[in-house]
Amino acid sequence: MVDAFSDDISAARYLAAIHSQFQTRTPAGDRIALRLIQVTSPRMTLASVDPAGPRYECFSLIFEGADDTPLSQGLCRLEHDALGVADIFIVPVGAERGRRQYEAVFNRRVTPSPLP
Repeated sequence: MVDAFSDDISAARYLAAIHSQFQTRTPAGDRIALRLIQVTSPRMTLASVDPAGPRYECFSLIFEGADDTPLSQGLCRLEHDALGVADIFIVPVGAERGRRQYEAVFNRRVTPSPLP
């Protein structure tokens, strides 16, 4: 299983899976499909004004699923044939054309903080 706090989570990793299908389950245990429709452009930010301090990669994933089986905000176990399994916090962000959209936001540390 991919740990959501590991270095395996990155925008590049998910860009390779754009438009592919992920599987998850509702709280009742029903399997549903979500399709990754967008990976926002990652940006790098500093944690402080210190240019030698830690940097973070910030990006989000937008998934789309059927309107007939909505998911609530919360931790969701996503399974993908190539990427494996990850527990990701998703939030419903909209619905259009009979489809629902969900977003997962990441602020991933990419450089270690300097030693004191």
